[in-house]
Amino acid sequence: PVPPLSPDPAVLLDQVGPLLRNAPISMQRCIGILRETVSHHERRAPLTPSSVARLIANEGLEVLVQPSKHRVFADADYSRAGARVTDDLSPASAIFGVKSIPIDLIRALPGRTLAFFSHTIKGQEANMPLLDACVESGVRLVDYECIKTAGVSEGGQRLVAFGEYAGKAGMINALRGLGLRLAAQGYETPLLDLMPAHAYDSYATATAALARVGQRVTKEGLQTEVTPLIVGVHGQGRVGQGALETFAALGQDVVKQVDPAHLASVADAGGDDSLSRSLFVTSFGPEHTVEPDPPRRSFHVGEYLAHPERFRTVFHKNLLPYLTCLVHAAYWEPKYPRLLTAAQLAEDAATAGGQPRLRMIADLSCDVPGALEPLVRTTAVDSPYYLFDFHAASEVEGSRCTTTLDGTPECYKHYGNFAGDGVLVMGVDILPAELPRESSEHFATCLEPFVPALADTETSARSYHDQLDTSVVGGPKGLPRTLWSSVVTCGGELTPRFEYIDSIRAARGRETAQAALQSSALTAAAVAQEASAAPPGLLGSSLPRAQHAHSTLAPRAPPLGIASSRSTESTTSAPKVALDPEDWHGREEV
Repeated sequence: PVPPLSPDPAVLLDQVGPLLRNAPISMQRCIGILRETVSHHERRAPLTPSSVARLIANEGLEVLVQPSKHRVFADADYSRAGARVTDDLSPASAIFGVKSIPIDLIRALPGRTLAFFSHTIKGQEANMPLLDACVESGVRLVDYECIKTAGVSEGGQRLVAFGEYAGKAGMINALRGLGLRLAAQGYETPLLDLMPAHAYDSYATATAALARVGQRVTKEGLQTEVTPLIVGVHGQGRVGQGALETFAALGQDVVKQVDPAHLASVADAGGDDSLSRSLFVTSFGPEHTVEPDPPRRSFHVGEYLAHPERFRTVFHKNLLPYLTCLVHAAYWEPKYPRLLTAAQLAEDAATAGGQPRLRMIADLSCDVPGALEPLVRTTAVDSPYYLFDFHAASEVEGSRCTTTLDGTPECYKHYGNFAGDGVLVMGVDILPAELPRESSEHFATCLEPFVPALADTETSARSYHDQLDTSVVGGPKGLPRTLWSSVVTCGGELTPRFEYIDSIRAARGRETAQAALQSSALTAAAVAQEASAAPPGLLGSSLPRAQHAHSTLAPRAPPLGIASSRSTESTTSAPKVALDPEDWHGREEV
C-alpha cells in the first residue's frame, strides 16, 4: 500500500520513486515524455518530476522519459519520481512533448497518441509533412492549442497553454531591445542593464533586475529626446497580461498607466521633469485599433470577429504616433485587417520628420506573415533582433547581432548593428522556453488532469466517434469533450472538425499552379516578342525556346498529401472557428 502522499514535491519524489521504479512495463497504462529537439534553447517539459510522481502514485501510470542534457529538470529527478529514463518510448501508448516531434519518430510509433503543439491547424505549409506522417501512421494527434473550455469550436478558453510566460519573457526582451536601440542612437538608458530573459536563473531574479532598472530611471531620469517613453501592449489575454505584469515589476514609482484615449496628451506634454522619471504603459484591443468601414456605426467586437471585412485599421492613426515600443500579443488571422504595414510606418516617419517615435517592435505572436508587416521572419533566442527598413519593407542587411554567452552582463550590451534608420524588431517563437522552469510547472499543472484519459488504451482502440465519453447517458467512458475536440488526426484520417485543412491545402495548390501558369505565360510572351524582333536569320533559333515555354503552361498542382473525399469547399482561410472576444485577445505563444 502507498502511504499518504506529501504535498511537498521533494518528499513526494522520495515516497513514490522506490515503490515503482522497478515495476514491469505494461503498454496499457504507460506514457512517454519526449526530449525536445527543435532548439538547444528549448528546455521546457510537458510534465515535471512532481507531476510524474503524482500520476504514478494516484493513477497507476508507468512513465518513460527520454534523457536530455538540455531539459530544465534533470534526468535523475524523473528517475527519483519513479519514471524510467530511456530512449525507447515504444512501450508507451501516449507520448507527450512540447514542440514538433521528428517525422521519423512519428513513423516509428504508429497508432500511438501523440500530444504536442503541432502548428498544423491553420494549414501551415511547413508542417504539412508532419501532419501527413500522423495520418499515414494512424496516430491520434492531440494539439494542446485546441484543448478548450466546453470543447466546442465556437470559442472557448484554452486550458493547456504557456501563454502568460510568453508575455513575461517577451516584455523582458522587448525592454532590453529598446535599451539597445536607444543606445545605438546615442541615448544610453538604465534599460541597457537588462539581460535577455533566458540569462536569469528564475523569473523572480528577472523581476528583481527590472526593479533596479526602475529605481535608476526614477533617480537619474531619461534624456529629453526619448521622453515620454511609452510602451503599448496590444492584446488583453494571458500573453498580454503576462507582459503587463512584467512591466509593472519596474516599480510603482516609475510605472504610469495611460488610457489609450489620453496618449496624445501625454506624448505632447513638454517641460515636465516627471516625464523623464516615468515609464508609461498602455493596453489596447481591437476597439482601439480598427473602425467600421465606412465609420458610420459604433464598434462591436462580436461583429468584428464574425465579419472582419467590414472593418479597417486605424492603429497607425490613433496610437502609432505616440508609442516608443509596441508589444504585439494578440491572436491574428489573414481575414483580419493588418495592425501595421511598412507603408504606414513610413508615413508616420515622414510626419515626424524622418524617424518615427516608434523604435522597437516585439511581436510575441510570431506569425509570419502576420499582423505586423515588419516581422519578416522569426528570430532566435541568441539573435532576437534585427533592424527593419520601412522604406524598403525589408530587413536591414547585417543588422542582426548574435550574443556571445560568456556569462557576464557586458556580453549582452552589443548594439553597434542597431544604429541607422528603421525600427528594431523581435520575433522569438519559443519565448516561454526562456523561463523554462516556471513555464513548465505552470503547463504541467494544466496538462496533468488530462493525462490519464489520453493514456487509456481501451478508449484509443475505438473509432474516433466512439471515443467521446458518454457514460452520463449509460455509454462507455472515454475522452471528455475538451479532449475529444482537440484530436486532429485519428485512425488514418483527419477528424471531422479539422477536415477544412484539406481545403486549405487544395486551395494553396491551385494558387501555386495558377501562379506557375501566369509565370509561364509571361515567359512565353517575352520569348515570342524576342523571336518577332530577331533578324530573319535568327528566327529559327528562337522557336525551340518559345515551344519550350509553351510546354510549361499547364503544371500539375502539387499532391495534397492527405486524401479526403468529405471536404470539397475551396478556401484559404484559417480554421472555421468562431472566436469569442477572450480567445481573440490572447495569443497562446509556445
